[in-house]
Amino acid sequence: MTGTVASVVTAAFLVLLAKAEGKSALQPTNSTSHWLHGDKAGAVRKADLAHTAVGFGTHHASAIFWAAPFEAWLAKNPPRSPLLMLRDASAVAAIAAARFDRGMYSWPASCRCL
Repeated sequence: MTGTVASVVTAAFLVLLAKAEGKSALQPTNSTSHWLHGDKAGAVRKADLAHTAVGFGTHHASAIFWAAPFEAWLAKNPPRSPLLMLRDASAVAAIAAARFDRGMYSWPASCRCL
């Protein structure tokens, strides 16, 4: 459940960021399919199965992937306040972003909103 919520919320924020940059609402989702289609995926402005479905599937799978260790960590630690939960979730997100954005993975240049 945590990964699904994270996936939907972050996808919604990416839509808002794309619109603020004058891009199509689908470009962030489409750009996530770059592992299959290359950097040109970030320039696709319309919905299609090849970019949008693959992109959202990839986005959702990554949210589930990162939610798993967070849920395991929560199970081993006592309940905490919503503010502390937000802090802990932010820490996991920062670790994930640091690992992927600075490590083995980089966003396609064609989608600057990511």
